[in-house]
Amino acid sequence: MKSTLFKLLGLSLSIFFIVSCQEPKNPAKEKLMENINIAYSLLDIAVEQPETDLNIPMGFRLNCTENEFKKHCDYLLKNNGGKIDYSQYYLNSKEFGDVEREVRISKFNYFSDPNTETDTIVEVTFIFDEFRDDQNSNGGWEVLRDSIDAKFDDSWESVDYNLNDAREAEYYISEDYHKFWVRGNMAVQFAYDGVNDFATLAFYNVPKYGTKFFKDDVDLTFQVHEEVQKKMKEKEAAKPKIVNSAWDGSVWQVESYLESVLKDPDSYEGINWGDVKQKGNKFEVFHKYRAKNSFGGYVVESYLFTLDEDGNVIEAVKL
Repeated sequence: MKSTLFKLLGLSLSIFFIVSCQEPKNPAKEKLMENINIAYSLLDIAVEQPETDLNIPMGFRLNCTENEFKKHCDYLLKNNGGKIDYSQYYLNSKEFGDVEREVRISKFNYFSDPNTETDTIVEVTFIFDEFRDDQNSNGGWEVLRDSIDAKFDDSWESVDYNLNDAREAEYYISEDYHKFWVRGNMAVQFAYDGVNDFATLAFYNVPKYGTKFFKDDVDLTFQVHEEVQKKMKEKEAAKPKIVNSAWDGSVWQVESYLESVLKDPDSYEGINWGDVKQKGNKFEVFHKYRAKNSFGGYVVESYLFTLDEDGNVIEAVKL
């Protein structure tokens, strides 16, 4: 009897030590890993998409040359105000909320095409330093994030996470927050660095830029689950490929078409865009614009453009 009791006691102690030595589950960390998994899946899908969405805030455009990029910075500096400090542009803009913000534009990355020996800009980052001085802040970084989030409709997939959810309490470093919006070839990342008190908003043309930046930033070991990847690919396949830009409502394919048919493409100025409407395997969008005619005078035109499922303009009806 005593022997049996000691055996039961020994078994109980063994179970206790095994359970107590197991790492307790961390729901926050598990959710973090799940969201990182989703973000990676979305970016992995974006790599394979056609480059149909290139317009970004403040009139910038991905896949432009460095000369075109700096020329547009100078244009904004002259017309909207700002300054140049140590070769960095500080520009004023209301595109990131209902208040004017100073935006630093100092980071961009290239894609070098070995066939044409040309470099094109495939990533642009807007930097917000205002949080370093509470007196100049417009409500905190969450307000900025929410004002940006309002720009993206249901055609975008989004996911967010805070990398501090994976850190032990003694190594917690303020906020290390990230949010992604992904649609087609375009990925947008908002990040807030709580240590240095600044936020960034980066725009990537993923087919050219790739996904290495994401793996480097995350600095965690994770595995992409096949079911998550499959689910994201199915959702992406179901979406229309002809869409309005989140920032100015434009349709990239129509702008490219106008560049090829206008008498003076450099004189083109978009005035108004309608919502893209899908009709069967075709798409329609209204656009009002201003451009020079054959006599050098500016005229305002309104057209209803019809595009096929590949983004080619197949009909333009003057209204």
